[in-house]
Amino acid sequence: MAGQWPGRPSSHPTGALGYWVSPGASGPEGGGALIPQTALTLGAPLAGFRIPEGCIGPNEDCTGAPSGTLGAPAQSGSATFPGSTQMVFWGRWNSGTITDSGQTFSLSSTNQGHFMFGPLTPDTVIASKSGSLVLQSSFPGFGTTPTNSLGELASGATFPQINVDFTARTAYLASAASISFPSESWSLNSTAGSPSAIQIAGGGAFFRIDTTGTCSGLAPGGCNYPSVPVAANGRAAGIFLGPAGDHAGVVLSGVSGTARFGTVRVYCPTC
Repeated sequence: MAGQWPGRPSSHPTGALGYWVSPGASGPEGGGALIPQTALTLGAPLAGFRIPEGCIGPNEDCTGAPSGTLGAPAQSGSATFPGSTQMVFWGRWNSGTITDSGQTFSLSSTNQGHFMFGPLTPDTVIASKSGSLVLQSSFPGFGTTPTNSLGELASGATFPQINVDFTARTAYLASAASISFPSESWSLNSTAGSPSAIQIAGGGAFFRIDTTGTCSGLAPGGCNYPSVPVAANGRAAGIFLGPAGDHAGVVLSGVSGTARFGTVRVYCPTC
């Protein structure tokens, strides 16, 4: 049974973000969708989902109507947006099944699912804003611990700051990122000078920033073992969440060959 936001109808527009690796995927994974809350089966904090075909959001094309049934979370958390009763929820799963573009596969320690959902910032709020805002997310902070394709948890991270220009309706990574695992180190580059568009559609607003970077590995199966840095691609896919337009849920991910990492984060001016 689908749950509901306290005091809100189950059709309330929701921002949902997720990261997993589909079989045969080659580029950065992770994205988001603007959906009715009824697309989620709520349960500590999430038991399943069914994303509508052709959804709007920071994703590739939203084909294949991805869906999933999740086991018990390995990690979960929530936070209340300042000055409101609205909440954002997140979790990380290593059990359950996902169907994406006709392929059904299991989550595991080496292919963990990261999910976040919360009420959309209304499109009218974003459309009325001007000026710029720097959003950030600290480690461990609000969100899931990054995981990689070796089944490791990040031991430390400096997540990129995101500069939002409401006047120009653009966003970019204002600083570089570094994510450290026991057997891998990832870096993602700033995209200052190459801003990405903020899209206002579907009752909300979102962005997708693609970048480059490097990865160096210390274990077989990691990126370019033994330890020589190799090229990587990264992505920050975000949806504005909460009432004020100063918070975003963001999927941050990277890929280098068969090596990958992913996480979902809450971004705000002081997170």
